[in-house]
Amino acid sequence: MGTVATFYCVGTTDTKLEELRFLAETVRSSLATFSCSSSSKVEVVIVDVSAGQKETESLSDFKFVTRNELLLCYSKSVGGNPIVLPDDRGEAVGTGGTSLLSILFRSLPLSVPKLIVSIIASGQTEPYVKTSDLVLFRSIVDICGINNVSKIVLSNPGASFVESFNEGEKGTVGITMFGVTTPCVNVVSEKLKKEGYETLIFHATGVGGKAMESLVREGYIQVYIY
Repeated sequence: MGTVATFYCVGTTDTKLEELRFLAETVRSSLATFSCSSSSKVEVVIVDVSAGQKETESLSDFKFVTRNELLLCYSKSVGGNPIVLPDDRGEAVGTGGTSLLSILFRSLPLSVPKLIVSIIASGQTEPYVKTSDLVLFRSIVDICGINNVSKIVLSNPGASFVESFNEGEKGTVGITMFGVTTPCVNVVSEKLKKEGYETLIFHATGVGGKAMESLVREGYIQVYIY
């Protein structure tokens, strides 16, 4: 049986439900053709992290994780009582959603693609990205409804996520190389690339081999050639 990959579209459904639905549909549509010809299956899930009074209970067109389900999951993880939000809370407005999600996404492993579409993705973004591989995708216009510009802006990150899934389908091959083996390694590398594999080449000086072994242990390299 093939594996199941899950794409999570996370946002505040009390203020951005229309945009989240559009993004999720873009990802799902882009993946449809690939999924039909692959042993791997893909599902798209919308996750609600809204803070306002308005609560979305379910969605008919997508798998959906409610805010209450998230709070219950967190309560169980820390061994505490179920969290009840105060009635006088406000909404996540402005760049509040970016600030909220960047903390969460930075904690995810390097192997998990993560991207935030935000108006603040320009200038000083270090407070949001820090040392992680989180990608900020500038929305150009404020994310406030679907229009001719936001359609393009939201479609682009959806397509980039599909590409990240496609790239990992066949796997990555690590190859060690000395100067005298360079011609052979180049031929092997080109052949593997034509077959759809990614190749990483390491100079076999001792440190290079150790670096490759480290990436093998971490799961970034599935096949290696000494």
